[in-house]
Amino acid sequence: MKIDSTYTEKFGDILYKKVLQYKPKVICDIGVLHGFSTYHLARAAKKIGSKVIAVDLFEDYPFNHATVDDFVDNMKTHDVYDVIEVVKMDYQQWFLSQRPKVDLLHLDASNTGENLIKLMNVIIGDPKILFEGGTKNRDNVDWMIEYDKPKIIETLQESGYKFKVLYEEKYEKNGRTYNPCLSEMV
Repeated sequence: MKIDSTYTEKFGDILYKKVLQYKPKVICDIGVLHGFSTYHLARAAKKIGSKVIAVDLFEDYPFNHATVDDFVDNMKTHDVYDVIEVVKMDYQQWFLSQRPKVDLLHLDASNTGENLIKLMNVIIGDPKILFEGGTKNRDNVDWMIEYDKPKIIETLQESGYKFKVLYEEKYEKNGRTYNPCLSEMV
């Protein structure tokens, strides 16, 4: 069974390899949708004895979302649920209320320049940070323009944050152009 995502398997392979490279004890996946990225992070976490905290609003998110039950079923079907803790909460509220120490973080929550800066303002320590976005094509996807969202590249550069793009794709699906990319803060 394939987990629905705008990411392709190449992205999953990169996430998996990053976990093996950094060997984090605690991984946080923010914006999990159906669980594609969580699955790839969790299968590597399982291999090295780590855990993944999956944070999402699920049904409370007014746009594209999955249910908690569907997410959990996907993780159980793929035999990684035993290393996952599920948190149904706004990630900024969760960071501020729980003050978690994480070693690796993946953010894919309708990313804009604004929510990346908000994340940087609430994290504790110095985790490795991977995020969806970071290219000009991704900054100009339809919903970023329609809702006049702050561009990721410009916002991070103005705030003094540096990042590198790990992978980018462009494809058409259901009459819509997708430009997923995965970047890492440096």
